[in-house]
Amino acid sequence: MVATEEILREWIFEKKKAEVIFGCLDGKEIGFAVFFHNFSTFLGRAGIYLEDLFVLPEYRGGGFGKAFLVKLAETALERGCGRWWPGINGSFRVCKRRGDEACLGRHLSAFCKSQRDERWGI
Repeated sequence: MVATEEILREWIFEKKKAEVIFGCLDGKEIGFAVFFHNFSTFLGRAGIYLEDLFVLPEYRGGGFGKAFLVKLAETALERGCGRWWPGINGSFRVCKRRGDEACLGRHLSAFCKSQRDERWGI
């Protein structure tokens, strides 16, 4: 890993090239999601791309990753984004690993339907 705390602070918080959502439980940070906007010339609108999703090992399997995905989908809808990309399908692998292939479908179906984008396949 090349990134340092100083580099992340500069690029995320000072230059605002990405955004981060922190997940907290009982006042303790237990995870984060880093995302940024991209742009579709086809749709003529921005989208959201999930770059990184991390949950501390001892909190995995508790629905926190899913909560991050739901929050990002809600953010995409609120901002009028044309697409929501969960970064190299990692988010989908999490749901499949848990044996819950429908987990994204349940929470992102409103977004998918609103976009009428068949590529989502949900």
